[in-house]
Order: sequence, then C-alpha cells, then structure tokens
Amino acid sequence: SLDMQLVSGLLGEARRLGIDSHVMRQQTSQLAREELDIYDLIITMDDRVYRSVMSAIDGEEEDMVYYRRKVRLLTDFKDYCSDDTLLEQGGAALLAEDLGLMLRAGLKEARVDEGPDIRQVPTSASMDEWQHMVNVTLVSSTGLVAYLMDAYPTNLEQQWLE
Repeated sequence: SLDMQLVSGLLGEARRLGIDSHVMRQQTSQLAREELDIYDLIITMDDRVYRSVMSAIDGEEEDMVYYRRKVRLLTDFKDYCSDDTLLEQGGAALLAEDLGLMLRAGLKEARVDEGPDIRQVPTSASMDEWQHMVNVTLVSSTGLVAYLMDAYPTNLEQQWLE
C-alpha cells in the first residue's frame, strides 16, 4: 500500500525540482515497431522499458546490433564524461544554478552504481533513496546532453539548407 505521507513528500520534492506532478502520474506509451526507424536515438528510462522496446525487434542479429546502438538506457550516459568535463565544461556550466549545485553535490554518489529505476516513484523509498534517484537522473541526463552536443555535426545547418 502507498504511504500517502511519503508520496506527498516525494511529490513536494519533485515540485521543488520544477517537475509538475502530472509527469509523475503520466501513463507510459508503447513505442511502435515502425517508430524505431524514425528516430536516431531512443532513450529508455529503465531496464523494463529497454527490454520491452528490444523485444519488439524480431530480426536478424545484424538488425539487433543496429538497434542496440539506437536504443539506450538513460543511465548509459552516466559515465559519458569525466567529472572535470561534466562540472567545468559540460552539464554544470549549462544547467540552472540550483541544478548545477545539485550535480556537484551528488556526482560522486551517482557514479557508484547503475542507479535505481528512475521512471518509477518509489512507494516505500526514503528521502535518501529519492535523492539518489535524482542524482543518478541528473548525472545521466547531463551526460546525455554532452553526448548529443558531441554528436551534433558542426555543419548541420548547412546540410539542412542543401
């Protein structure tokens, strides 16, 4: 059963981070097989979703290798950058000040393990577990942004015009 005081506290923490409560209650959507070819990169929030997306692929091993490169867990990007790069050139430099401070404070702890299921609000989590989930999500998201910036072709605008 849900501990309503805990849920209320977690929703309050989410609001403090600027996350509207409807995001926490939003139903997940199913990715159609055809959509896998539309997107260059598909980010999944946890292992369960990753396995679900990958199970929709019923092809040869060559297809599986191709789609494994496209379908990634958010936490795959947790270690994309070194701490120095993340803090000095990357994420913290681009984040709002309060999130940059959170990134600095939680970076070491977030690097320790694969992290929790970051898509689900824990029903029996302590505030420490919530903060760990926030830290892992923030570090992973910041690594993803750095990855996307690195992957961005320098002449993309020119390519679009051609």
